[in-house]
Amino acid sequence: MEKFLKFTKDYDVAILVTDTDFCADGPHILYANEKFEEMTGYKLDEFIGSTPRFFHGPDTNSEQTKEIIDCIRHGKYFEGVRLIYKKNGTELLRNWTVETVTIDGENYIFCQQRDLSICLIDALDKVKTLQRSILSKIPEQKNALNYRKSISGTDAETFDFDYVKCYCKSNFG
Repeated sequence: MEKFLKFTKDYDVAILVTDTDFCADGPHILYANEKFEEMTGYKLDEFIGSTPRFFHGPDTNSEQTKEIIDCIRHGKYFEGVRLIYKKNGTELLRNWTVETVTIDGENYIFCQQRDLSICLIDALDKVKTLQRSILSKIPEQKNALNYRKSISGTDAETFDFDYVKCYCKSNFG
């Protein structure tokens, strides 16, 4: 475990390291950093020695598992989005990379992972902020329908996103 600590100490993402044994119950988890524990809710001693399938659930893509194994067997790098499950049973959507690395002459599977739900929440917050900013610059809805009709030449019965696009285009270029 010491060699993995030295190798991963500066990483600010979740790290999982396994052996390269693809027998029925492998590969086997050899190491995970604290970020991985935080992300999944499990402590290392709860899954060390297990296969990464430990984190799979009903909606984990088994076809992607085959693709990842094929990449590793052929020495290829894999990057993708994967659904696993946290200790509390909630889904965890993550972006991850998988590659074979050699440390002290031995091959290991090295996975870097980022929780996409955090990224998606941040993106949604930014969209909501932008939406509030745009809507604050648009005339009140009662005047908006007439305004939309005047710039788009269409009759509008509801306030919708097409209006916002028209308004923004005519007022902000």
